Amino acid sequence: MNKEAYIEKFPNAIIKCSDTFKNYSRQNATNGQWITRAKGAGADLSNYREKMSKSVSSSVMSNPKERARRSAQMSENNKTPAARELSRNTAKKTSARPDIIEKRTQNLKKWREEHFDEFYEKCIKAMHSSWNSIPEKKLFNIVKSFNDSFKNNQRLYDTCITSKSKRKQVDMISETLRCIIEFDGKLHFQPLRGEDMFQDTQRRDRELNEAALKQNMTLVRISYDQFSYKDGGKFSEDCLKRLFELLCKPTPGVHYIGASYNVVGDTVSE
Repeated sequence: MNKEAYIEKFPNAIIKCSDTFKNYSRQNATNGQWITRAKGAGADLSNYREKMSKSVSSSVMSNPKERARRSAQMSENNKTPAARELSRNTAKKTSARPDIIEKRTQNLKKWREEHFDEFYEKCIKAMHSSWNSIPEKKLFNIVKSFNDSFKNNQRLYDTCITSKSKRKQVDMISETLRCIIEFDGKLHFQPLRGEDMFQDTQRRDRELNEAALKQNMTLVRISYDQFSYKDGGKFSEDCLKRLFELLCKPTPGVHYIGASYNVVGDTVSE
């Protein structure tokens, strides 16, 4: 007879005596929080986590009924503020683990390399649509009011671009005028985030210049020194004057507006 059958047959029977309960309580007080104590002692629990993960996968996650039950239970639990706060804190701690960061990095890299268009739509495009610097927003409003054909955060295709998709994100472009406008912040001129990223930024800038020249387009580059954040933010009068000249009469080539560019004159053409 198993335990359940015994209890059903003898509902008033005492399964555990009082001394047994006391012994269990003392043991739990000593052994019940070993994970917390191990963490406090700086122990590496990676092997334990991996073992438990495999155990859960084999015994629980492979069982459809158990998965459904756990899902319903977790859904019900997460409705309480305390449970949601606990989940957030747990997720933060888990995401900070070096092994988790490395695994997610590798998965993200694989997804980007094997399914670039999907990655662009779900990640890059969403990011660009939700974020623009203040100067870029103001500059786009200016050129958009001048010519409604301008669109922001578009992609330009050219074989000289070294990304897998052969496309480069551009700040603003008008297919009608065949004109691209780029606002170049400090990251284009200074290694603020490290030398490797700086060199990569300059390489991508050169590729866009080459693509514009190959396609006989007008590329206008405006440096960060042409924008002042005072009084709500505005571009210099000289900058806007030169920009409007180029928009009124687009001239194929790369045109630089700003003191930060190390070029002779403000135009590079074929």
